[in-house]
Amino acid sequence: MENNFNILGLLLGRAGSRGYPGKNVAPVLGRPCLHYPLMAARSSGLMDKIYLSTDSKDITREAQSFDTISIERPPELATDEALLEDAIYHAFQEIDQREGGKFDAVLIILCNAPTVTPERLREAAKLLRSENDLDSVTTGAKLNMYTPVRARRRDEKTGRLENYIPLETLNKIVTISCDRDAAEDCYFCDHSFTLVRRSALASMPTNNGPFRWMGNNIRMIEQPAGACDIDYGWQVGGIEHWLQEHGITVAEVPFWK
Repeated sequence: MENNFNILGLLLGRAGSRGYPGKNVAPVLGRPCLHYPLMAARSSGLMDKIYLSTDSKDITREAQSFDTISIERPPELATDEALLEDAIYHAFQEIDQREGGKFDAVLIILCNAPTVTPERLREAAKLLRSENDLDSVTTGAKLNMYTPVRARRRDEKTGRLENYIPLETLNKIVTISCDRDAAEDCYFCDHSFTLVRRSALASMPTNNGPFRWMGNNIRMIEQPAGACDIDYGWQVGGIEHWLQEHGITVAEVPFWK
């Protein structure tokens, strides 16, 4: 990246996980999961520094070969109840102090999200640099099978299913149909990465939810469906398929020599 647009990396992961213990260092195509976002970030050529926010010795050890800079995550931000946004904000404040505020954007990557490629990182950097009103660029996919039209909630008293969003509200904005493609296309963030301006991170406490670290003016780079952060063991097979579709195998990561 050009010298007048300074990007720093921030990798996040913690030790505890109930859904899939050890997920951040678990093997994915024979490599620790967290190696993939680090390989992509280093191969992108966008940044010289990558910070690591963690409470895990295993994560720290596996990240050492990528020259990460450690930020010790406080115990209260490393529990099952702690929010990712609070860990991000804590790390941002630490980075901001260390760097004296002299950076333009932060690449947020997760130890358990291996579906990152250098090409899409460079595309995100180009978008953020060229569109001054953007707060961030993130990744996502079209998943019409999960449109809000199909979403249901279960009534705690009766056990019966109800529309998650009331029909009178849905009817105002979309076409109600059993055909998943009848309404507007439905996109979900897949959390492979977010490239966000420093100014948007600084205003995190007042940003819109649910993902406050993305700011309020967000662009999405569409990826093939199947990318996601791993929270359960059953997701690993799908992630490995996604990586293989991008030319990554047990023997080789094309962009990492």
